[in-house]
Amino acid sequence: MRSGIKARSGFKAKPEAHLKSYVRSWLRSSSSGIVTLEACITVVSFMLLMLTISTAFTVFSIQNATAHALYQTVDSLALDAYATSRVSADVIDTFDSYLSSGILALFFNTESDSPHFISQSKWYDSGDLGDVLKKRFVGYLGENEDIAHDFLVTYRVKGGLSGLDFKTSELKNGDLTARLSYTIGLFGGLADVPVEQKAVSRLLISKAYGKSNP
Repeated sequence: MRSGIKARSGFKAKPEAHLKSYVRSWLRSSSSGIVTLEACITVVSFMLLMLTISTAFTVFSIQNATAHALYQTVDSLALDAYATSRVSADVIDTFDSYLSSGILALFFNTESDSPHFISQSKWYDSGDLGDVLKKRFVGYLGENEDIAHDFLVTYRVKGGLSGLDFKTSELKNGDLTARLSYTIGLFGGLADVPVEQKAVSRLLISKAYGKSNP
């Protein structure tokens, strides 16, 4: 009789042991799956955070660089206009143009010496601001077209140097207003960030007053 009881009790113990073993195995596998899922979520979140920071840094860097170059551009052109009006206008109108050019070459750097930093033409009378602004801007941004273009492409400016637009710039009431617009392409071109910047400088010549860019 006792042996029968033992047999029955042993028979009942086996399913319970299997059940406990199955539960433990399921819990271990579930814990492992949860840890894997948490790790995936953490890694993806970290990558998105780094991408966001990198994108913000790219946008901030190029905006800061172009804004600085734009301010230098308008200040430099204002001084160039003063030098041109005071030297070129007075001397050229009084003496032969070849003599005035010789005086400028003797005492000052000429446009051929630094084409991106010196302009001896009376651009403030012609109203053609876009080319003058862009040429001077290139000088302050990267010294020449190739360096400036590579810099802009590196920071995702669409079109590089050709993507810069100065068309809305104007010269009015003695104030040179340079307006620069371009587009930054992010995430492989999936998102575009339009950028518009403005810098103003007062020209130090009376002949430029009242002129505007048509």
